[in-house]
Amino acid sequence: MRVKVESEAEKLLAEAARVRFEVEAAGQRAINEAANLLSSDQISLQTKLALLKVLPELVRESAKPLEAIDSIKIVQVDGLTRSSGGGGEGAAPGGGNLASDALTAALSYRAQAPIIDGLMKELGLDGGSLEGLVKGAPTATADE
Repeated sequence: MRVKVESEAEKLLAEAARVRFEVEAAGQRAINEAANLLSSDQISLQTKLALLKVLPELVRESAKPLEAIDSIKIVQVDGLTRSSGGGGEGAAPGGGNLASDALTAALSYRAQAPIIDGLMKELGLDGGSLEGLVKGAPTATADE
């Protein structure tokens, strides 16, 4: 008798799972059909809303490396990396407020850092520390 009851209970559980999966599938199908009816403007809005949901976390995570920075000193020499204020298409320095200019300069340096690091390595300079920069490149010996 007990085996028969357990068998019947197992059949009922399987039937309940089948019904649940059918209902979930029907619900997902309805969601997919509704999504297919959306206009491109509605899809664009949904994309922007999804971006707005994750934006605070994205900004927080991208700013984490900045927490380790004690201070920033930016020495800008116009003409080396940007247009020299002659009204060209390049970003003219001083075009925004102080925070905007500082951020632009920092991002500009960060974009050029791999090139500068590579050049320093070729010259035998260690840019990882002040001591490495002050020590300079190794001098050539007479037998080289």
